[in-house]
Amino acid sequence: MSHSNQQHRSRQHVQGGPRPQDRKHSDSRHHDQPIHIRFDRDGNITTHDDPSRKRERSSERANQEQRDPGGRSGSTNRPKRLKPSEDGGSSKEMPALQIKGAASRGRFPFDGNSATDLPEIKDDVDELDCIRDSSRTDHPGPGVHPISSTEDSSTAEVVDRSLASKLRDGVVGVGGHLATLFTAKSRGSTPPQETPDPELVRARKDLKEAHLHIEDLQATNAELAADLQTTQHGLREALEELDAMRTANQRQGRCVNSEQAEKTTLSRDLAQAQSSLHEAEEENRKLRERVSDLSKERGVYNRQLKLLKKAAEGRNGATPNTSLDAFDNTVDQISESSAKTTLDSINDGLDSIVMDLLGEIAIFFAERQDRTDEYAIADVLPETSSEALNQALRWTGLSEESRGLLLDAALHHQVVMRLYDIFFESDVLTVYVEAAAILDHLFVPLRNGEPWSVSQRWRALTATYLAPTLGSLSWAETVHVLAEEMVATIASAYSVAPSLLGTCSSSFEKPLTKLFDDAFKLTLALKRDVLSVQLSVKIVPVELSFNPDVEESVWPGMGPLKGDNIIGNYGLGLERRTKGGQISSLTRPKVTTAALLRHIEIEQ
Repeated sequence: MSHSNQQHRSRQHVQGGPRPQDRKHSDSRHHDQPIHIRFDRDGNITTHDDPSRKRERSSERANQEQRDPGGRSGSTNRPKRLKPSEDGGSSKEMPALQIKGAASRGRFPFDGNSATDLPEIKDDVDELDCIRDSSRTDHPGPGVHPISSTEDSSTAEVVDRSLASKLRDGVVGVGGHLATLFTAKSRGSTPPQETPDPELVRARKDLKEAHLHIEDLQATNAELAADLQTTQHGLREALEELDAMRTANQRQGRCVNSEQAEKTTLSRDLAQAQSSLHEAEEENRKLRERVSDLSKERGVYNRQLKLLKKAAEGRNGATPNTSLDAFDNTVDQISESSAKTTLDSINDGLDSIVMDLLGEIAIFFAERQDRTDEYAIADVLPETSSEALNQALRWTGLSEESRGLLLDAALHHQVVMRLYDIFFESDVLTVYVEAAAILDHLFVPLRNGEPWSVSQRWRALTATYLAPTLGSLSWAETVHVLAEEMVATIASAYSVAPSLLGTCSSSFEKPLTKLFDDAFKLTLALKRDVLSVQLSVKIVPVELSFNPDVEESVWPGMGPLKGDNIIGNYGLGLERRTKGGQISSLTRPKVTTAALLRHIEIEQ
């Protein structure tokens, strides 16, 4: 039997519930109005209705006393009367006996505490229910019919006696049971143990297993919570790293976009620069062609002009004497500007020869792509060539434009140096011979010791009388050697054998011969026909440094600097010396400086 069932039966027994033989006569109207039993200090037993109705009944009794002062007395401590049944017995079941405080104690009588229960039992009788007034008339409670004065007194006594007997039996049973319990507790005796219920044992076992399972679940839950916290921490770190990576990727993307935009801009600028460069090169090529055409045209006009002059002189008769007085004639037969024009014509003729030659060479190598390196460059380099230009021509990886510029400078230098050495190096003779050095050495003290007119007339007479002898000399052989030297320079620049260019030399020997004739005529006119001043054709030694006040750079756009090394002569210059010794330049000599080499290095 379970513990709860024992508590239920014990509560029924303590409360004085109806016995089974009396339950069939019970009335449902009396179950909701139990009769309470109380013990006073003297051990007397009193009964009363539900405590919740105490004060209501007290107030009703007071009102009834006011209405009926002469009523019946002695009804207060009487037990409630029941309506007799039709069969003459007690028709209604006695209400369940309840002891005040029994229902509020937990687990009575098996696990109750006598120390706490005794004050409940010794509680005083309610003051309203224990007052007995024999002078008052008893009024029945609700649901009980009052007994009239005409009823038989024997019937009332039977009812009162029966009710008192039942109450006594119930109280005696409860008191005995309570006495037994109190005695057992006071002696320290243990209540009899009952055999445990198998269902209760199984329930306790299941409950223990459930507790163990709950503990396991709690431990697992704690581990999972720790794992969850660790996972969340790792997730937060991963999210932070992901955010950092995204930020870095965005920053890198912005940098890549910026670099791409800058690259696009630079590519566009480069394309524009290349387009502008191509346009400039094309324009430069056209300008060169135009200059070449103009030079050729100018040479033609100069030759025609000379022919016209000769024809005019022939019509006017014989050439007059150049000297009216052998030592007092200072009248110029030609002007300084005329001499300057003739010198410019020689320089322009040289430009035409070199440009035509380079044009033919470019066409030749464009048609012929096979080049050999069997040619020894050092064996054929002429003495008149520039060492710096020859070394630059040996550079590898030269473009056609760079090679053309170097060849242009080298060929000009060779022709200018040969013209100067033959016709303009001597101050007295028109053509340089072995005796020229002796005459030049004699002319210097004569010019310084004698009057200006005497020195100039001596110079003019010497040049005039020696010119036919020297002019009868043929420089055809000199022109042929110079042409071969120019071909050798071109062959070394293209790394081919000179024999491949043998036909090219014959094509420009004739214009070179014409250039030599013009140079001889110019040197004779300068020494014979100009007496007021001394005019001389000059060049600049390669060993000197560039001075823009004295020399002129052939390519000023390349940025020549003062003090740059002069690596070659490009054109002849005209110098003027006065009687007082002042020297000036009518035409500055053209030179090639180290700016050309810097330009080619930048291009490479």
